[in-house]
Formats: sequence, C-alpha cells, structure tokens
Amino acid sequence: MLLGLILNVVVLYAMDTDNKRMAYWSPVVATVALIVTGSHFTGPSMNPAVAFSWFHHYQGHSWTEQITVYWLAPFAGAMLGGLLYRAVTKQRVVHSTRQLPAELKAKAAAPSTGQKED
Repeated sequence: MLLGLILNVVVLYAMDTDNKRMAYWSPVVATVALIVTGSHFTGPSMNPAVAFSWFHHYQGHSWTEQITVYWLAPFAGAMLGGLLYRAVTKQRVVHSTRQLPAELKAKAAAPSTGQKED
C-alpha cells in the first residue's frame, strides 16, 4: 500500500509540474526505485493480474493474501495517495462550466426535418 501511495503522489506531482524534465523523469525514477524496494517484499510485479496468476503454481500463500497484497493494497494506496496529494496541494475539484455556442444550441433545439443542409 505504501509503495502505491508513493508512486501515485509522484505521478500526480509530475502531472502538475511545469518542468518537462521533472514531469518525464520523476515517475520513471520512482517506478524503478519502488520496484527494487518492493521486490524484497512482494516481488517486482506492477501488474496484479500477472502476480495473481502465479497463485495457481505457487502454493506458499492463501487466496486472501494474494487478493490483499496484489489488489486491495494497491487500490487503497492509490486512493490514499490521491487524497494526500489533494490535501497537501489544497486542490479543489473543478466542475466544467463550458457551454455550446449560441448557433449550435439553436441547431440542437430546432426540430430535425430529416434533410441535410448544404
């Protein structure tokens, strides 16, 4: 969960920064560092479907342990990372207020005659 939280915060930071080099390299470096760090605990897999598929061949852990480590913990880490990033940067959810131009509104409101206009 902690590894997913860290990766999510780094990716969100990379999306917000104006520095193009930082935006490109920070997720790459963070991913490699987290894979190396996490390989001692859960293996270097970043794809839960691939990691979970080994459960049928390797009987060292139970089904619930596999679900918790490879599915629930990454989702919880990603959600907590998003909430943490929003709390630290004090970002608000912005709802779009875009509207159609007046001529498109008129066309959309007009009844269709089934004929194409040229």
